[in-house]
Amino acid sequence: MTHDLAIKKKIFCYEVKEFFVSGRKASYLDHVPELFNESLLAKFNIVTDVLNSLMFPDIPEKEQFQLLIERYLELLSVLVQLEHHGCYTDHLTGLFNFNYLKTLEHELNKKDFTLYFFDIDNMKQANDTFGHEYGNDMIVSFAKALKQSFRLTDLLFRYGGDEFIVIILRDDIDIDDVILRVRNQACIQKYNLSFSVGRHVNETSSLLKTMHQADSEMYERKKNK
Repeated sequence: MTHDLAIKKKIFCYEVKEFFVSGRKASYLDHVPELFNESLLAKFNIVTDVLNSLMFPDIPEKEQFQLLIERYLELLSVLVQLEHHGCYTDHLTGLFNFNYLKTLEHELNKKDFTLYFFDIDNMKQANDTFGHEYGNDMIVSFAKALKQSFRLTDLLFRYGGDEFIVIILRDDIDIDDVILRVRNQACIQKYNLSFSVGRHVNETSSLLKTMHQADSEMYERKKNK
């Protein structure tokens, strides 16, 4: 594992140097979190070291120095964006993750919203029968079905595993209409996929309590199938 990380660091350093010298976007920079999975500070230190190696002991000309600094700032901006994206986005589905939902808790506590808690039925059985890659495809397809069933202004999260949360601000949708919308999406019909969902309105000014209530309703519906 250590050897693998050392190789990744060397590739990362090479790509950063290519970015500084050529001005072309290095091929690995879009995949920094996967390629070099350490803290932002570690990546920042490597970028700074590469910049220093290009500048010293021979201080470049003023125009070259200014260009290197501009590329340095551009690269740091890319790294920060990638880090933010990696922290708050579920890598499998592209939906927001629970970490991002937690950052919204204080703000959502004050708002009127309806929360839907989804769970894919018989996920363990699908994994055991067809394998985890098939199960992951089901999860990705279900996430796509949710995206196609709700508006761009609605908040969609992968809570974890095969559980999802959708938050609708201001408006409300009847739960039977939600079930019909999602069930009719072509992307999940090939899996013969079924799901359970619970719904609760934020009446207590508490995101966590509303989640718990929707989760409880979802399990009641699942038990009664």
